[in-house]
This record gives sequence, C-alpha cells and structure tokens, in this order.
Amino acid sequence: MYHILPTLPKNSFRVFCYLLYRNFLDTKSRLRSLIIDGLLLMFVDTFLIARLFPLFNIPLEFLAPLFVADTFLMLLFIQGDTFCLRMVLDVINNRFIYYNLTLPIHWSWIFLSFCISFMIETTVISLPLMTFGTYFFSTMAPNISIKWGFFVLHYFVALFFISTFFLSVTFRYPYSWIENNLWPRLLLPMFCIGATTATWYQVFNFSPLLAYIGLLNPLTYFAEGFRYALLSGHYLPFFVSVSMLFLASLVNIFLLYRGILKRLDPV
Repeated sequence: MYHILPTLPKNSFRVFCYLLYRNFLDTKSRLRSLIIDGLLLMFVDTFLIARLFPLFNIPLEFLAPLFVADTFLMLLFIQGDTFCLRMVLDVINNRFIYYNLTLPIHWSWIFLSFCISFMIETTVISLPLMTFGTYFFSTMAPNISIKWGFFVLHYFVALFFISTFFLSVTFRYPYSWIENNLWPRLLLPMFCIGATTATWYQVFNFSPLLAYIGLLNPLTYFAEGFRYALLSGHYLPFFVSVSMLFLASLVNIFLLYRGILKRLDPV
C-alpha cells in the first residue's frame, strides 16, 4: 500500500473537505444531465405502473409496492452503476486516485470522500424525484401512507448501502468483468431473487423456500423498508430492514478494504 506521511487530524480533515469540495464541483458540472436522466426514468416508470398496468385490470393497491421498489431501485442503482464506471475508468486510465494517495491524508479519508460525494450527488438528484413520484402516485393509489421519519432514515441507509456496494465492486473486479458481467451475474439475480417485484409475504405465500432465500438478498430489505415507510400494508418490520441493510453495508466495507489492498498493492 502507498505509504503516506503522518499528518495531524485537523490537517487530514482540511484535505478531506477540499476533496469533497472538488467532487462537488464535478457533480455541479454534470447536474443538468443527471437530473434529466432521473426525470426520464421517474416519468417512464410512473406512467407505466400508474397508467398502463391498470389497463390489464391490475388494481393500483397491488401496483404501489411494485412502484416503490422497482422505481426507487432503478433510480438509485443506475446512479450507482454510473458512479462505479467513473471510478473504474479513473483507476485504469486517469489514475487520479494515485495522486490522491500522495496527499497528506490517510487513504481511508479518500474513500470516505468518494462515498459521501456519491451520497450527496444521488440525494440531490433522487430525493426530489422520489418525493414527487410518491406524491403523484398517491393521488391515484389508495394505500399510500407516508411516514416521513422512517422514509428519510431508510433512504440514507439505502444510499450508504449502494455507495459502499458499488465502491467495493469497483476495487474487487477488473474493468472487463464489470463491463460484461456486472448486470447479468450480480445485479440481475439480486433484482430477481428477493422481494423486489412483490412483497416478501406475497413471495412467502407463493414459495416459502424462495422467500427465505430472498432474506439473504439485501435488496429485499431495501424494498421492504421503503414499502413500510411509504405504504399501508403488511411488510417486514422496518427496523429489521434498516438493520440488515446497514449490516450489508458493513460487509461491503470489509470487501472494499480487501479490494483496495488487492488493487492498489497487488504484491
């Protein structure tokens, strides 16, 4: 691993703040494009679920859990996937991260700045869109019951999970694997095996074995937590969802640490 000269905590924090500021300027330069992408996704998903699906005689109260899970998952995971590709290309081509590692700051601060910058960027884009989409859907669906405190708590735990997950992917796998295999081998099974398109109890009624397997999938807790916070109905307990998602984030941090050691100091 790169050896960095010891620094005072206050100097490390100052450099950390400059790194956040630099990342904020980068986000600001891309903000218009990011908002347009998020608006298109939210509009298409909302129109599809709220307007088109009812034409197939699917009641809106059954579509609300799908909207909360599918739309929010896609919005946040597309942001995470873009973040992952930017990081990988930087490591491969620009190698700007190696410059960061020469700064008078411990390397853990650098990766913390990446994580916080992603969370800030995604919050600026997704939180207004998710709030607007939920309000729009609530004008048609009878089972929208928003608990704002639970929603905000689960939202930031979900962001923490996504940021640590995609950071760990960036440093665990080579670019060729991420480009060709990330979605079909990792993300698609996570979307399909779990309570993402149906609630966990609906999956349990269909197949208890599949439901219990889905408990190993962090996206089950991602989806069920948002459903509990935004809808009325029978879902996994909220604090179980939050706790398991936070635990999955800690696993991501451990995998990220091992990936950093392997990528930046392969010998």
